Amino acid sequence: MNKVRIAITGHTNVGKTTLVRTLTKNKYGVARDEANVNHDFIVVDHDSLYATFVDCPGFTQATSFLKYEQLNRQHPDIINMVYSQEDISKMQFDKAALEGTKGSDIALYVISLDDEVPQSHHNDEIDIIRLGQKNIIAIFNKSRLLQNTADTLQNTKLKDRPKGRLELWEEFVRKENIKFSLQFDAFWDTPAKIEKLYGYVKEILSSTNNQEKLHLFEQNLNTFKGDQENLLKELTKELANCILECRKYKKQYTKSESEKEINQSITEDIEKKISTFLEKSTKKYKFEAGIPIDPVSKQVFEHRSYTKRSDVATTGSAFAGFGAAIGGGIGAIFGGAVAYFSAGTGIPAIPAGIQAGASIGAALIGGGGGVIGVVAAWDNNIETSLSKDNLTFIASLCLGILCELYYHGYGNLEESQKMPKLEKYEIEGLMKKIEEYSINREINLSNATEQEISDWCVGFFEYLANLKFF
Repeated sequence: MNKVRIAITGHTNVGKTTLVRTLTKNKYGVARDEANVNHDFIVVDHDSLYATFVDCPGFTQATSFLKYEQLNRQHPDIINMVYSQEDISKMQFDKAALEGTKGSDIALYVISLDDEVPQSHHNDEIDIIRLGQKNIIAIFNKSRLLQNTADTLQNTKLKDRPKGRLELWEEFVRKENIKFSLQFDAFWDTPAKIEKLYGYVKEILSSTNNQEKLHLFEQNLNTFKGDQENLLKELTKELANCILECRKYKKQYTKSESEKEINQSITEDIEKKISTFLEKSTKKYKFEAGIPIDPVSKQVFEHRSYTKRSDVATTGSAFAGFGAAIGGGIGAIFGGAVAYFSAGTGIPAIPAGIQAGASIGAALIGGGGGVIGVVAAWDNNIETSLSKDNLTFIASLCLGILCELYYHGYGNLEESQKMPKLEKYEIEGLMKKIEEYSINREINLSNATEQEISDWCVGFFEYLANLKFF
């Protein structure tokens, strides 16, 4: 077999399974915030990349196991005199981790930046890995804390600690003579980081003169990248179609109807269009990428009949249910985006429980009040259509959704969650970047073509790739 074999190693509960899920885009196995969820190494094939990932159990008794293994290699005849079966049983995870590295081409050593500092047992873990594989890439996981800034991360304890930890781990990696290292958040990070990681893989394969594997890996990596680019284009076309549908939207009413009723009705109609966009883009993402993601709950996409239009809470509760049913990242994007653009200035708090619907109308109305959109009147009849600002808000919201679809990993998911949940500061940062991009590369969504809108969206992802993520 000429597939590149990559062993994923590290201390217990540092995010190894999450990393494999994200790299393979496959929600296999179990990932929970507890030690030794996986008791043996698990082999996961990534056929489109022509690579095999080996998810190793986490080290728990590295120091003891290293001594055991060294003695076993030097004096196997006396090992049972020194270690009891109970002693050996305690080291079962470490033994399985070593077995998982054997036959690999590369080992990724995953480090958690949120709750670990280098200790002597980490040196022993590296020594154990090198018994099975000497080519190691260090992955600084859970680095999202490092992406945050003082004004968006309120917890001083977290704010001050991670940078010092990163420096300690970088020093640790240097002292262990590990040439390659990368800050990569297994839960949520950019394709550019994945490309950099695979660049390290190619460099190691080249240095080991494994030309056949290198050629096949490069060939399939290029195909994989092309498939991802085509997928992004397909997703952005769905967004463009959503904008075109919203642009065609017109609402007629009479002067006897109240602004409150009119705005609520318009908001409901726009929610349905966004719902349709989400349904189509989620299905396309799942199908085109070949990813077995949990389908979003069917009732989310049913076009609801709003029979109590005089009840202001109807829209709010319906769309809050829409966000909550989606769960995880997309639901949070809804709440965060609406809150961000509703405020107009500054960065507001994310509404609790993803209460997006209660304020999406406010975001469409803007700061001036009145009826949503651009109004034309004749006799007793009035017609409104969405303004350029309305369309920009909808495009920004949908761009946030596409980011969550395109970048998301498969983290510590409860059964009720459909996708990982983003932190408040990450959503705020994403919305800020969308806003900045909209200013720097202005587009008139009132008359842009489908291709121009799609290209504008693809440009945003290119813009993100050149930045430190959020």
